[in-house]
Amino acid sequence: MKNIDIQTLYKLLFADYPDIVTVRQLQVMLGISRHAAYDLLTDGSIRGLKLGNAYKIPKINVIRYVVENGVQPAARAAGWFEKKGAKTVLFCRCVPILRSLISIPAGMVKMNFTKYTVSSVCGIFLWNLAFVGAGYFFGDAAIDFLA
Repeated sequence: MKNIDIQTLYKLLFADYPDIVTVRQLQVMLGISRHAAYDLLTDGSIRGLKLGNAYKIPKINVIRYVVENGVQPAARAAGWFEKKGAKTVLFCRCVPILRSLISIPAGMVKMNFTKYTVSSVCGIFLWNLAFVGAGYFFGDAAIDFLA
């Protein structure tokens, strides 16, 4: 890509971000998870400077990465799942078919185990509470109806 194109893109893309961004800002810019952001930095796809435990990433390197690779839908989905994963797991544990499948995307995006476990336990509790409560309140009527 020509230098003039990069300069134009630099003014247009991510204008709200500073010249040097953090990993958290990189996540938001690309719509990816924290793990995916660190993977891009450690494998050299996006060059950044590691200072202690923190990365400092020049915005121009992020723009070059976006121009060369684009932003994949799977990476965007992983970023969304990281933000709303706990609510998603809680909801899916209350829906019959989804309750069996929610573990797969949670594992793929490397969801925090504690968040996943707490959300799962709460969802399972709500699911069981609904059916035990229905059995308690409507059990006699169902037996009378079937008899």
